[in-house]
Amino acid sequence: MYAIPGDEAREENLKVEFGVAQSKKDQRVKVKKLDLHPKIPTRGSAQGAGHDLYANESKTIPARVQEVVRTGISITPPRGTYSRIAPRSGMAVKHQIAVNAGVIDSDCTGEIKVVPVNMGNQDYQVKNGDRIAHLITEKSSRNRLLRGPNAGKNQQRTTRIRRHRNFQDTDLRDQCQSLRKVLPKTGYDHWNPQVQQKRRTHKPRISQH
Repeated sequence: MYAIPGDEAREENLKVEFGVAQSKKDQRVKVKKLDLHPKIPTRGSAQGAGHDLYANESKTIPARVQEVVRTGISITPPRGTYSRIAPRSGMAVKHQIAVNAGVIDSDCTGEIKVVPVNMGNQDYQVKNGDRIAHLITEKSSRNRLLRGPNAGKNQQRTTRIRRHRNFQDTDLRDQCQSLRKVLPKTGYDHWNPQVQQKRRTHKPRISQH
């Protein structure tokens, strides 16, 4: 069992308590304009899961090609959260437009860019001011990673043997199930390949008189 030193544990607890206090204090996503007239993300409905991201430029997305579209804004998610860019259902269903990338951390300061992918056979035109993706903010976990012991040679060999045995057992069971359906029910040994193998290799004893 791994024990965290006392001072380090207290410091970690203070960070967690401060993060909880900050997250309860302000859950708003901060938006900064990086251009003259970019559109600020808006929520489509009161119960919507995220906000709509708008294109800040016009661009043609050829068939079977992805492009990078600027939004002209940067965002800062609340402490203890992150934001991700998700595709819009209407664009995916009607025009076969998916979205690649991306995760936006709370310390991200660069411009948000959307990577739409045209999965269809026709070019798709993105116009300045079009809704091109969803911005969804979710809670993030900051758990530490604890490295365990590396697998030794004996453990690797045991794993390989187990896999081989499991494969053999499964293969034998499937073979028996197939033979059971075909052969008449005249005895267990008629469809058991192991017994049949023993019978073929059995040599009769010769009595000595």
